[in-house]
Amino acid sequence: MADGRRRGPKVPGRGLRRGDAPRGRRRAKRAPLAPRRGASSYGSGLYRRQYTAVDYILAIAFFVVVAFIFVFVTEVAFEKTGFTRLQFLIILGVTLIGSYVDVPLWQIKNTRPTVVIREVRAFWVTYRIPQYALAQTTTTIALNVGGGPVPIIVTLILLNEHPGIWLGALAATLLTALAVHMVARYVEGVGIVAPTLLPPIAAVLFSLPFSGGYLAITAYISGTIGTLIGADLSNLRKISAGGTHVASIGGAGKFDGIFLTGILAVLIASII
Repeated sequence: MADGRRRGPKVPGRGLRRGDAPRGRRRAKRAPLAPRRGASSYGSGLYRRQYTAVDYILAIAFFVVVAFIFVFVTEVAFEKTGFTRLQFLIILGVTLIGSYVDVPLWQIKNTRPTVVIREVRAFWVTYRIPQYALAQTTTTIALNVGGGPVPIIVTLILLNEHPGIWLGALAATLLTALAVHMVARYVEGVGIVAPTLLPPIAAVLFSLPFSGGYLAITAYISGTIGTLIGADLSNLRKISAGGTHVASIGGAGKFDGIFLTGILAVLIASII
């Protein structure tokens, strides 16, 4: 029996569920969403800046300016102690190159507790069992050329030119070494560390009553030799007990802090 209801025209897509495409037609692909501003390709919300050639040129120029200022300030400090520009350049070059040279002197053997990992395999499973054991370590005592012989030679030259400051420089050096030794600490994997400004400030303060009119020279001697004694020589046993392989007197393969201590001591003495 015919249906008496009047049917309207067919509308494409009628009767389909939401999201279905009509028969005979392909579902249109959605355009990919544009990435949000500030989002990186790694999914983080941080913006990764792309460096250009101008950035590298500015960075190089910055380091050149810093190096120029450092050389200028160091030259002024050495002129305060009586060295010429040529002598200063020689000392600076030998110190810079020698700071990467360690001369072995002797070896110290020490026994220290350590943790040994023992592996046990059972039923296709590997178990890692930590065990305490006594291990014998060997520490090589070395002398850094830039931080050891160079400051000593400069000190001997200054004392030869100014023989009247021997006793005053000796007293200031001993007091500076005692102050540096009291604050120096051994950090495993790093070595002996001390506050950066303490040695030069202590050298200047202890040199004031003993300088005899040569404050800059006395401060340089007490700052370099006092730090060498108070930080390195008096803590060799702590360094060897720490299990480090090489204990460098005067430095550790970098532009040495003893050299910088002498420069800072002279500059502080010049301000006073």
